[in-house]
Amino acid sequence: MDLQEQVPLIGDLRGRGLLLGLELVKDRVSKEPATDECKQLLDQCRAEGLLVGKGGLWGQVVRIAPPLTLTIAEADELLLKLKRAFERISQAD
Repeated sequence: MDLQEQVPLIGDLRGRGLLLGLELVKDRVSKEPATDECKQLLDQCRAEGLLVGKGGLWGQVVRIAPPLTLTIAEADELLLKLKRAFERISQAD
């Protein structure tokens, strides 16, 4: 099962090459931006040692831009840290 299916906050996942954007929404139907949750996620990612960016009109898009030398093991570690960060912000609610 992929991360988007596991995390209700992820409304859309898009990208090109290794540049990815996770659009966070409070509700997938209304697509209301989850701006505060995005800030919390960035803080939790930083606590995990994972540096990601933020974008979008309302600051609701998490930008992931790993180096081109990314290995499969590093990609797995990135996903694990991202998943733990999502778990922490869902527990805080």
